[in-house]
Amino acid sequence: MLFRTKFDDAPADAITGYEADLDFTPGTPSSPIGTLWKESKRVQRALKSAAVPGEWFSMEVIAKGSRIQVLVNGQNVVDFTDAAENPRNGHIALQAFGENTVVRFRNIQIKEISPSK
Repeated sequence: MLFRTKFDDAPADAITGYEADLDFTPGTPSSPIGTLWKESKRVQRALKSAAVPGEWFSMEVIAKGSRIQVLVNGQNVVDFTDAAENPRNGHIALQAFGENTVVRFRNIQIKEISPSK
């Protein structure tokens, strides 16, 4: 799942912004679902595997200011603050990589967080 992504003037295969891993890659337990990437560089590994291969799971991304949280099945697996990042806007994209990857989406919700006082 890509978020805070810009598509203008970016090559078609470039990942801009952030990505939270949605898929299991056999043989690579170093990046559990929810692991956070920024422009193709891992910035925080998910703390634990909170999903099971082949079973439905929920993922929630909360991006507020420079803080990003990723919850998988209700468990907080990433809590990252990007000190160098100014809060910004961007697109959201759902995609799967690799020819053998199968990802299905259902019950997608996008909610705006009300501004802090």
